[in-house]
Amino acid sequence: MRYGQQIKQTLSKMREDQAKLRGDDSADAAAMLEDLAGRYDFAMNPRISSYAQYASSGAFYFNLAGNVSSALVNVLQTPMIVLPQLAGPHGWKNAMEALNNARKLYMGSTLTRQVEELGGGTTTQRAMYSIENLVSQGKVPQYKALIEALKGHGLLTTSTARDALHSENNSDSAYGPANKLQRVTTLVGTFMFHHAERMNREVTAVATYDLMMQKLKNSKMSEAERQDAAIREAIRMVEYTHGAGSTLAGPSLGQSDIGKVLMVFKRFAFSMYYMLFDTMRRSEEHTSELQSH
Repeated sequence: MRYGQQIKQTLSKMREDQAKLRGDDSADAAAMLEDLAGRYDFAMNPRISSYAQYASSGAFYFNLAGNVSSALVNVLQTPMIVLPQLAGPHGWKNAMEALNNARKLYMGSTLTRQVEELGGGTTTQRAMYSIENLVSQGKVPQYKALIEALKGHGLLTTSTARDALHSENNSDSAYGPANKLQRVTTLVGTFMFHHAERMNREVTAVATYDLMMQKLKNSKMSEAERQDAAIREAIRMVEYTHGAGSTLAGPSLGQSDIGKVLMVFKRFAFSMYYMLFDTMRRSEEHTSELQSH
């Protein structure tokens, strides 16, 4: 709702620009415009029926809810996938050090968070481990802008598990007395998967941010420009290596009743296939350049 009108105006401008194109460029622009318009419509008016939501939730409950081994395997996503992606442009030693430092920062965070009240002042709330907790306490102010950007993109508040159960935006007030058992079951069933994914995203983002800030240290960019570039690269790396955290940002195939059910365990796989094929494409381009020289 906050950016609805702005997005609508952008889509209108894109239609005008697309109409000026010809040939393959026009076809590609039309396909992109159609996808973006569909995402806008879905965001403004989600069309997931209750039976599709129950079916996708049931699939998660009966396959992964409370599964310790699967959550542990999910944690390996960072060293197995993120490390090679960061090692390419920054070197193996620097990438390993950055990821290890980010991991230590995450594991050293406290179980409380300072939250600003509407009337002014702050209050202390219980929370799971998160670098956001350290930021709220003023211990790592250099990551404040990064954490705010991650939250703004929904990368810290949502996860594949919570999205499968449609619970990422539900609070206590969203449940009546008859559904409190469902809420408890949802929170317990997704606990390990949700926080494993959060840890992956936070560690990846902080490590990428640190590496980019170091890389741009001697550039002619201002501090604000360096920080903005590092944040944009951190967000790109999180989405590139861990996938979208919600149906809205994932493949458009999942934005329908049938797609919602079929994509319960597939959205992450789609992201990994994209990453693998994109890595192969970029490798071939560099190989061709080297051979030409």
